[in-house]
Amino acid sequence: MSNAVSRAVRWWRARRTTAEPVANARRDIQGLRALAVVAVILDHVLRWPDGGFVGVDVFFVISGYLITALLLREHDRTGTISAKGFYARRIKRVVPAAVTVLYTTVVVSVLALGAQQAKQTLVDAVWALFFAANWRFVAQSTDYFQQGQLPSPLQHYWSLGVEEQFYLVWPWLLLLLFAIGARWFRWSGTHSRVVAGVAIAVIGAASFAWALHATEAQPSAAYFSSLTRAWELGLGALVAVLAPVFARLPGPVRPVLTYAGLAGIVGSMFVVKEDVGFPAPWAALPVVATAVVIVAGEGARVRAWPLTSGVANYLGDISYSLYLWHFPVAILLESYLLPDSAAYIATALTLVLVLSVASFHLLEDPIRKSTWLDGRWSLRRFRRGFWGQQQGYLLLAASSLALVVFAGTALQSPTPPASSFQLSAAAEAGGSGYQPKCYGAVAEVQPKTCASVDGEGVYPAPESLRDDSSVAYRCFNQYDAVHFKSCDYGDASGKLKIAVVGDSHMAQWLAGLDETAQARGWHLVSYVGQGCAWGDSGSCPSWSKVMRKIRTGGYDALVTSDYRRNFGDDREAAAERAADAFADVGKVPMVVIGDVPQVSDEAMRCVSRRTVSPDDDCSTPRSDALELSDPLEDAAKEAGEQFVSMNDVICPKADDGCPAIMGHVLVYRDELAHLSDTYSETIGSYLGARLEKRFEKLGVTHAKAGGKKAQAKRGAKGRTKPKKDT
Repeated sequence: MSNAVSRAVRWWRARRTTAEPVANARRDIQGLRALAVVAVILDHVLRWPDGGFVGVDVFFVISGYLITALLLREHDRTGTISAKGFYARRIKRVVPAAVTVLYTTVVVSVLALGAQQAKQTLVDAVWALFFAANWRFVAQSTDYFQQGQLPSPLQHYWSLGVEEQFYLVWPWLLLLLFAIGARWFRWSGTHSRVVAGVAIAVIGAASFAWALHATEAQPSAAYFSSLTRAWELGLGALVAVLAPVFARLPGPVRPVLTYAGLAGIVGSMFVVKEDVGFPAPWAALPVVATAVVIVAGEGARVRAWPLTSGVANYLGDISYSLYLWHFPVAILLESYLLPDSAAYIATALTLVLVLSVASFHLLEDPIRKSTWLDGRWSLRRFRRGFWGQQQGYLLLAASSLALVVFAGTALQSPTPPASSFQLSAAAEAGGSGYQPKCYGAVAEVQPKTCASVDGEGVYPAPESLRDDSSVAYRCFNQYDAVHFKSCDYGDASGKLKIAVVGDSHMAQWLAGLDETAQARGWHLVSYVGQGCAWGDSGSCPSWSKVMRKIRTGGYDALVTSDYRRNFGDDREAAAERAADAFADVGKVPMVVIGDVPQVSDEAMRCVSRRTVSPDDDCSTPRSDALELSDPLEDAAKEAGEQFVSMNDVICPKADDGCPAIMGHVLVYRDELAHLSDTYSETIGSYLGARLEKRFEKLGVTHAKAGGKKAQAKRGAKGRTKPKKDT
């Protein structure tokens, strides 16, 4: 009996020394974790509440507080901070579950997303493995062609990167401050805390100031950056530093602060918008509210049922596993079930809960409490401490199998998608006796005469959609291009020489215009690049060079189009800038192509499913698709320039939404409303026919080709800048 008691005592002591001492000491903090992770999951699965993403900000404050409190207690107890012990605890706490989810997500991506996107997921996993995923997504957020893509199933690892980068610096900074104080200034414990508080306050203030600037200058990149998020962890750290002060708060004040902070967190989920002033200044609302709740419970037990109930505390216990699993499930499941459907929501929530419970009890918690990495590190201690020898081998075998499966499937060359139907360059009415296949725009323009389509698939395949742009953007200039390149399309020996100028929403027409230009004898020369919206010379460093080439290049005509969202909120000012730019091209005849309708996130998620069918209603409400006016269209009509629109084909019925699937073809390739090359090819002949009519009105014909002859019809004066009201 005494031996059993002794063993129990030894087990309890070992458990107390191996488990993290802070996580279970504050039930209200466990409740905060539960609230944060539930908000994030609901946001990603149900798309409600709109501001559920602020749960990540709640996590940042909690993490900064807990880790700093742990380091301060260790320093108070031992007079130093053990970096080895700190990072050993972090590895046991974070790495096993994180790596398991990475392996699983990469393998399942092969089945759910296809080989090309699975390769991208593998790259994301490598960055996430080294806790640098946030910087990968910062880079992608500044890449124009990555901005409109559906999120990576590992995108949520950005927050782990922010936290671990903070932990890579903060313990060493604390240790340095304490060492300097002890050696040269003989600081007491109180003095050390004051200095640490000042240091974190200065760092936090600098981080918040940078966040304000970055949110305004580059909000997408600011969202992921550890530099713009450090102040959130810093506020939690500051609460830990000032804990002795907060411990003296009077009892009656504590519940008031708790519920006030809780109200602030919940309220922020409904008022904070991801695309307006976030992460600064609006992240301050959930961050400060979380800090208030933590302050209220410092030094005393606070009874707040929403946070301290058994359910809330259990969800708080498994919150790390819940966070890791929820996003891959939410994203990968969209490949098979329609987002927002009852089946999708029920399946996603069930999978997330089952995987998280299993992950916590079978992997995360046993490893956290194990002796792995405790004491002297050795292979023997690893084998004995890492979840038991048999389980360790089992996990190693499963991981190896996952890699073999991935290597055998994801890394093989994918089948090229069907992206060209070799459509005839027939006129809008159709050629005599010609019956093209009923794909894409042809199905809308010629429903009575086109041939029927065999099969039930869509083109390109959903897993190849994001890569269906090889023709349109093969000669696309990045913003900082030193030499602005141009390329030839259509008939290089054609009599009509036409300049194609604009941003990516002009480039998207090139796949369709290439073939029809060959048939019509047009020689197209592209000058397309990032930010090169018509007339916006401030966003296109090479604009003046391009205009000089247009004026002196002997062009018979110029064609342009722009992304309507490039012009910002002041639509009238944008139209004026565009109108002013018409004078820059001198006498060169010009035709403006109206921008395409917008596409909703829901429509793109709908067509991205591997189970998508041509009969699925993946449309965007017409009121949303055409909500924003097109300033370039307004400017062209005001200045009397020739104008062409294909929106009656792309969004044909006034009482219906604008489809994302037309004639078995996926219309858009991303959420920035770029047309897929496949769809562009199906509509190219009709666009060519409309352009030809506009050219004829301008006197641009093969008989008058040769630049100067075509321009002569415009008269000696050419264009003049439109007069502005005074």
